Amino acid sequence: MMRKTLLMLPAALLLGCSSASEVGSDPGPGDATDSSAQPDLAGCRVTANLDGAYFRALSLIIEKPAGNEGALAETLTMIWNPQLRSGLLVLMFRVTKHDLATGELVMEGGSGIRITEGKNAGRFQFLAHPAPNAIRLKVDDCVATVTEPAEIRIYPEYCTDSIPIKGLTVGLNLAPDGSAIGEGSWMKGSLCATNAKGIDTKFLPESEGCINFYGFINDIGVPTDSTAAACGEDPAAWAFEGRFHAPRMMDDEFLPGENSLIRSFKCF
Repeated sequence: MMRKTLLMLPAALLLGCSSASEVGSDPGPGDATDSSAQPDLAGCRVTANLDGAYFRALSLIIEKPAGNEGALAETLTMIWNPQLRSGLLVLMFRVTKHDLATGELVMEGGSGIRITEGKNAGRFQFLAHPAPNAIRLKVDDCVATVTEPAEIRIYPEYCTDSIPIKGLTVGLNLAPDGSAIGEGSWMKGSLCATNAKGIDTKFLPESEGCINFYGFINDIGVPTDSTAAACGEDPAAWAFEGRFHAPRMMDDEFLPGENSLIRSFKCF
């Protein structure tokens, strides 16, 4: 019953949504075009130096928090994927160091924004706040895995703050020619209850008032299911897991240099 109820909700009832029609147009988990497919990387080797490369996620298949029969994860996936493709929800990565000899790979990961005005309209840039976070990895063949836990912040539309995923670990399936963070790449971490309590979201631009993110997840019957030291004094958290892919951006798609853009949304 919970699964049916969630899937019948309009897109407005979850973070980062814009219209119910977008939800119906997106492939759900298990679709042949989603990021859950695992490529065969045996014998693969990255030959391209990725220094300075930018990547933008075009899919994010949520696996946790799942909810009853996976309904919450499936619904978030169906809502967020159109947002990622259209540029309303922007998740970017920039390589700041890549040593082909040692396999050391350092990148920044975080939320961005699509510029809509001026000479740079249509290009993407990291937000100045929240700033992207460093993610340190080691490349073995074509797979890069983190060497220490990190953090990434996801900033959906119509939210009063970004959603931090703490204690982040990732596994990146890299294309040998550097053209993509490929299918089946994954991220895992913790969504802290404390952070969720500080995030309010509006259903639609014309809606009156907001709903609290923590209260919403609790109200639909998904209690916290883990604890995480990274959450601070209150360690209660939801396990967060997702699979994604992120093609490399062309030079005319991103705006390098100092990040100066911020997002501001108020419920009232």
